[in-house]
Amino acid sequence: MYNFFKIAELAISEYIPMASVLVLGGIFSIKTKFFQIKNLKKSLISALGLDTNGKSGINSFQAVCTTLASTIGTGNIVGVATAISIGGPGAVLWMVLSAFLCMIIKMFEITLAVKFKEKNNIKCGPLSYIKSDGKETQILVFLFCLFCVFSSFTSGNITQINTVSVAISENFFMKLLVGFIIAILVFCVVCGGVKRIAKFSEIAVPFMSVIYIVLCLGIIIINTKKLPETFYKIIVGAFNPRAVTGGAVGSISIVAGIGVSRGIFSNEAGLGTAAFAHIHCNNSDAAGEGICGIFEVFFDTVVMCALTGIAIISAGIKINYGQIISSKLIIDVFKVVYGDFAELLIAIMLLFFGFTSVVGWGYFGLECVEYRFPKFKRLYILIYPIFCILGAICSVSMAWRLAALFNGLMLCINMYCVLLHFKTAIKEVKNYEN
Repeated sequence: MYNFFKIAELAISEYIPMASVLVLGGIFSIKTKFFQIKNLKKSLISALGLDTNGKSGINSFQAVCTTLASTIGTGNIVGVATAISIGGPGAVLWMVLSAFLCMIIKMFEITLAVKFKEKNNIKCGPLSYIKSDGKETQILVFLFCLFCVFSSFTSGNITQINTVSVAISENFFMKLLVGFIIAILVFCVVCGGVKRIAKFSEIAVPFMSVIYIVLCLGIIIINTKKLPETFYKIIVGAFNPRAVTGGAVGSISIVAGIGVSRGIFSNEAGLGTAAFAHIHCNNSDAAGEGICGIFEVFFDTVVMCALTGIAIISAGIKINYGQIISSKLIIDVFKVVYGDFAELLIAIMLLFFGFTSVVGWGYFGLECVEYRFPKFKRLYILIYPIFCILGAICSVSMAWRLAALFNGLMLCINMYCVLLHFKTAIKEVKNYEN
């Protein structure tokens, strides 16, 4: 019986998400003639659009930043380092390849949310297209909201804050202090609702992203001569991992699996979370708003994750492949260029990335609570910051497993409903092109 539940957990948290992205992302891409690649430049222009129609909405740039606030988290730093240590350099290529399929999935999510928000009179993210008149969809709405709330506590809170606190100090009281300070700040932002979160995100996300990109580029520029070898390891390691890991990693399935799963965990394509922010934009063109999702995945995975991966591999430090190495690996990489300041820089970056993720997921959870469990709204706003304190001081091995499980359950429901409205999404994309 235990083995049955173990297999079920692995299927929901890893195999189904990977299969959904690779299969459905491939089908969506073929049907739209790889719209996401042809319109990558347009997605950047749309994402930077600052037009706001009316007082009740937020603009596309704020929506993009709110979405990126949740997706750009500690996974972009420690998650990439872990993927490389377990699967070798080839994991970076699988992250990037899967991201191009994730782009069209996230676009469909946003497009459908904007399309159905008026028809179903719902402005609560993916629930606008999950809900219809059938009884079975009422159950799906309830389950999606429930899983999203649990994900906000695990994936969006405990795991993020624990990574931050461990990177800052091993002292229990220092961890407690870090958790307490973050809890107060999270409460102040989240209780302000979508507008305060959007205002916070449009300042914090560009600021922290630019600083991190500059730091990674510094490492890459210093190690320019090693770039040919770096790209060789990434490309060859994706299909022949044994050749670049000394035999420590010999299976393509391991490399592809860790690369794709880390990519999905980072950019959240398939979960429907991007729709929570974009549904509040007063843009009547569903696909015109949805195209922002292409940029979100591109920036999160192809830019941020790939830069981290290239910086790690080009630094030339020894990596014990096949073993789980978290923040220590990225700190050693930063020491190559930044010396004794490396630990401080990584701690600051993780603090920024972790905090914005907690805020972003707090917003997603609050939206679901407000829609499906309105009586518990105030309770959620009070409890959510407390989990920041718990995450800072506790061991989170179980939290990581639960995070992957609840994310997988959210993805199953969301992708099922996206598939139900597949023709509508295709029609909107074609109208946009015409």
